[in-house]
Amino acid sequence: MKVTVTENVERTKEIELDLPIYRAHHVGSDHHSAVIYMKVDKNDKGGLSQYAVNISEDSVEIEIIENYSFDGSGLDYLLGQGAYKSNSEKYLEAVEKAKMMLHKL
Repeated sequence: MKVTVTENVERTKEIELDLPIYRAHHVGSDHHSAVIYMKVDKNDKGGLSQYAVNISEDSVEIEIIENYSFDGSGLDYLLGQGAYKSNSEKYLEAVEKAKMMLHKL
């Protein structure tokens, strides 16, 4: 018996980037909605770092990955294109809102 199977083949390639990369990822459900604003930039060790601010109406989370590497996510997500497109102004607005919320500690 012959059957058809689908193979997922991972390919890697080198591409040129303009850094920093800004992206926004809208997440949530019916009860909670948030946006994660991210910046990927070159760090002082010659690698990449990712800075993420997950912000909603009433909460904030901050994540910093010092040794960031691109994973198997789609190119639109990785490069901040399409539905994930953002810019420095939106990222900095999220950072300022996070600072205001953290100041309440």
